[in-house]
Amino acid sequence: MKQIVILIICLIITLLLGAYLIWLESCKPVSCDYVISNQALGATNQLTATKVENRVKEIYATVFKAYNDEDTALDLTALEEKRKQFNAEYCSRGWNQLLNVVNRIDSIDFHGEMGFFDFDYWIMAQDWKDLSVSDVKALAYSPHMVQVEFLLHNLGHAKPVTLLMVNERGLWKIDSFQDEENPHDLKRAMRMYIDIKFGNYPVREIR
Repeated sequence: MKQIVILIICLIITLLLGAYLIWLESCKPVSCDYVISNQALGATNQLTATKVENRVKEIYATVFKAYNDEDTALDLTALEEKRKQFNAEYCSRGWNQLLNVVNRIDSIDFHGEMGFFDFDYWIMAQDWKDLSVSDVKALAYSPHMVQVEFLLHNLGHAKPVTLLMVNERGLWKIDSFQDEENPHDLKRAMRMYIDIKFGNYPVREIR
């Protein structure tokens, strides 16, 4: 009888210990800016993956149509207005908020000259000709964010580019850009730029 009681007590202790360990695991802090699953997109997520891939293709088809148009490309004022339109329509709220702060800093420090961005993030370069994209593929995901990679073709070369896409009110938008020269993504780089410039600047309000 005593052995049965001891066995029951051991089982209870084991269960309680297991529950405690599970609770500890759930309390671990998340250190990443972007919580994205490492698993490959499964069949149940294929519809979302295809939708996001098509969205990226549509965005870049519109953007590159403007860049590849000789009349627009030669008119720097018109092209800058197009960029503002693309930012508003295709980039996330968080991206645009940070971009506005960076542009304000640069307008003061650099008086309209080249500042934080020494290249055009829509083409991930300074110069361009015959722009296009290929091999668009959604690689990883969370419920409201998808990581997409593709090849950006420019001046006869293909460059791997990664986008972070977020769902804002049912519409997929670009939350950040990344390539080999910018491996930590441009949104994070803008945050660091602002922090270094102003220290306690209220960047925390911008997600």
